[in-house]
Amino acid sequence: AAQSADVDDFAIESFDAAYELGRDAEGRSTLRTVERIVAVFPDFDQNRGIVRDLPRRYADHDTELAVRSVTDEHGVPRPFTTEADGNFLSVVIAVPEGGFAHGRQSYVIDYTQRDVTGFFQDTGVDEFYWNVNGFAWRQDFGRITTRLIVPPDLAASLTGGQACYFGYQGSAQT
Repeated sequence: AAQSADVDDFAIESFDAAYELGRDAEGRSTLRTVERIVAVFPDFDQNRGIVRDLPRRYADHDTELAVRSVTDEHGVPRPFTTEADGNFLSVVIAVPEGGFAHGRQSYVIDYTQRDVTGFFQDTGVDEFYWNVNGFAWRQDFGRITTRLIVPPDLAASLTGGQACYFGYQGSAQT
């Protein structure tokens, strides 16, 4: 049987994102994100790694995105490069040319942003409204989890309202 040569032909076993929302001295929102992505590649030489597109812009302004680190599940640094691509920063996490990623591979991406909240007319309050894994992936996802960490100094300003939607872009499925 012929083996696939399509670099999009692999799976995302799990995608776990932890968001730590904060506020700086100027009162602007800050966000530290740690994403743990487990990809499963074929055993033949097809893929060198993954590309993760992170939002550089939110609600028509720059988020001052800064990638702090990219590691494996044990904290060992993984080589990566970045490239601006419109409203996104493409983080290319790949083994050196000539090598290939096989089987289960973990990628831990740690990054920061600011000005990630916005005022929403329909609710009359500032909201953290975020797309967890994006919508441009060509892979199937086994599991997606997310955790939002709000420090005690911001907890008092929470309204108690929350929602989580899943499915395709624009889905109202909760």
